Amino acid sequence: RRCVVLTLDVLIPAMLPVRSARLAAVVVLYASFWQWYGCGNTPIGREEAYMRLEECGLNLSSAEARISTKRFIDKLWQYDDTGDSFLMMNLVKNRAEPYYPTPGLRPAWVKTGADADRHYGQCFLANVVRYAGHPVILVPNVLVPVFVPIEQGIDEYWSDWDYFALVRYRSRRDLIAAVCDTNLQYGAHAIEELKHSGVERTYVLPMPCPMFSYAFRVLVGLCFVLPCMCVASKLG
Repeated sequence: RRCVVLTLDVLIPAMLPVRSARLAAVVVLYASFWQWYGCGNTPIGREEAYMRLEECGLNLSSAEARISTKRFIDKLWQYDDTGDSFLMMNLVKNRAEPYYPTPGLRPAWVKTGADADRHYGQCFLANVVRYAGHPVILVPNVLVPVFVPIEQGIDEYWSDWDYFALVRYRSRRDLIAAVCDTNLQYGAHAIEELKHSGVERTYVLPMPCPMFSYAFRVLVGLCFVLPCMCVASKLG
């Protein structure tokens, strides 16, 4: 018994620096995550965004591509960029068959429009995650909307969707960077072609929501703290 007591008297003081070092490592790791995940970035103007897309090789050789890119920029920059993080709501209707003007962009396993859309998600979201963006929720079954704009032929357009997705972006600047990285990785025309390879139509709505970024970082902090508290209580 005396040997056991002496051993504990020696081990406990020796363990204290180890516990302190682990706690410090957890604090540094979480602080790094807090900084990286962020709640925004330096604002980016409309002209700079358009210039970045041209520089990274976005296919602007055709009039259709130029109009599509300009529409995207003009819609997203209807309001000045504050640099805040935001959520992007997506309602998506997939094609029945994949559509690839460039056959080289189509993997052998892609057989349907849903497969093509899944491939696009793998390509694009891999770069989005590098800039602290990520899907928040994906709902594969979307019911018929209760209220839709009342216009001839528009009810059918709004009533048929394959899935709903909500994606978090750290900032508009980071969204443009992710688009450019995908373009540089797969080719000058890739991002637009991959996007529409499996999508027949989509409804996209950006929603500024910096509070989500704060809430998510706090949630991750709790995931760090609670296990540490449990371990500390057992050792203490």
